Amino acid sequence: MDNNCIGKVVIQQINPPNKNSADIMEKIVTQNDRLYTFGAIHPFDENIDSKIKHYMNLHIKGWKINPHVCGFSVDCIKSLALIEKISKTDLPILCYSGLGLSQDVLITNVPSKQTNKDIQNQRLDKYEIILDTFPNTTFIVGR
Repeated sequence: MDNNCIGKVVIQQINPPNKNSADIMEKIVTQNDRLYTFGAIHPFDENIDSKIKHYMNLHIKGWKINPHVCGFSVDCIKSLALIEKISKTDLPILCYSGLGLSQDVLITNVPSKQTNKDIQNQRLDKYEIILDTFPNTTFIVGR
């Protein structure tokens, strides 16, 4: 980090439903004050409220949702319910949008059904729904 003039780093988690790496991440970030982690809860998890509380006790700096990797649509009912709950913590929410296929690639190649599904899941209009629904929440949308 020092060689690249990096002061602080956010370590990200990708969690399948009902599994997480919160405690492991906490051990990692507490050993170095230059490392942070964001909480990651899958919208299909059980006991979401207790997981939010657990993450908050770990002093996370934000939340991450990763729809295309975790297999859910960012604007589905369960995702919106999760975002509603985590937005009440007043922490930023990182929405990782997934694949970055250029228009040239899309024109010259025939994408698979899964690729098409992933591309549709990261369309800006899906994020507009979220931004309109939660106007007072800080979102970081990136790829």
